[in-house]
Amino acid sequence: MTKLYELTQNYQNLVSLLEDETIDSSVVGDAIRQIEGDIIDKAQNIAKLLKNMEGDIKVFEAEEKRLRAKRTALEKKCKSLKVYLETELRKIGVKKIDGIVPLSFRPCPPSVEIVDITQIPERFLIQTAPEVDKKAILEAWRNGETLPNSIQIINDKEYLKVG
Repeated sequence: MTKLYELTQNYQNLVSLLEDETIDSSVVGDAIRQIEGDIIDKAQNIAKLLKNMEGDIKVFEAEEKRLRAKRTALEKKCKSLKVYLETELRKIGVKKIDGIVPLSFRPCPPSVEIVDITQIPERFLIQTAPEVDKKAILEAWRNGETLPNSIQIINDKEYLKVG
């Protein structure tokens, strides 16, 4: 089976042969029409494959969403159950239980709490890069606002719509 890029290369070669006056243009034209048909068939087959893949992607996304919701519910239930267990054990002063699943209260590792961020030395601050709100820029451009020369609006791109 010929690949699409091979068909397009052959098509371009045949089109360039039309400029050669020593070659019968009707023969070249027939060959071009044949390759055009092959290109259309190949493009349609690729488009069908794309539609199938897009359908699979939607199914996977739905399954991911379902599993994420199930995981989140289980995490909440687990956390709630752990808090419940901890609360009840603290009420009666139990610090340790030996058994199939041992339980014990342990000291937490050191942590940091910030009281006033303005008093924190710069070496402890994390600098993030500024973000640009491109949607707001497009909205301003659509509303006729004058934009700085450092902003370019690109409105001559095309995309392939399948289906």
